[in-house]
Amino acid sequence: MDYADAIAELTTTCAQRVADALRDLLERKHLYQSVRVTLGESTNVEAAAKAPKERAASVLDVPREIPRQVANYYSGAVVAHQCGQTLAGNFLLRTLIEQWGRSFPPTAEMRVEAALDWYYSHLPEDFRQRFPSLRKVYEELSSDIHAAVGDAQVFNDESAHIVKHFDAWRVYELDHATFGQSRRDSD
Repeated sequence: MDYADAIAELTTTCAQRVADALRDLLERKHLYQSVRVTLGESTNVEAAAKAPKERAASVLDVPREIPRQVANYYSGAVVAHQCGQTLAGNFLLRTLIEQWGRSFPPTAEMRVEAALDWYYSHLPEDFRQRFPSLRKVYEELSSDIHAAVGDAQVFNDESAHIVKHFDAWRVYELDHATFGQSRRDSD
């Protein structure tokens, strides 16, 4: 078997596995499904699903800890990672952090580093000591992105840190609408 044949066989196997995984996922979500694999000059996997309106928004379950404002970035990151595009997944995780950090009125026009500093300074002290810092997660993801690595371990570690950080929001009963208003800004 030459190199081209090995690549073709690997591509076919991968495409079939993705199609099978999509079929399983759609079936578990009780969606009417259609999954088609097209092999030839290029390999395509197409999926279509029909669902009740309330279920149609997303097939991927996003952890409940992830805020709705940024859930689409998280789900996109997971899909990219699962499709072998971990660099894109890491980029979407970093985008989630950027958008979250800039979602508070005082930070809307700030550069992301300043927004994350403002955000961090308004978290309870105990929170900052015990839970992952989104600034540190942002820096880890940025290092991977700038080196164009797409490291799966970075994805797994940092996505877990993101979920843990937002779970702490639940534990501390923080509210997005009033966050940062209890203390005066020093800026």
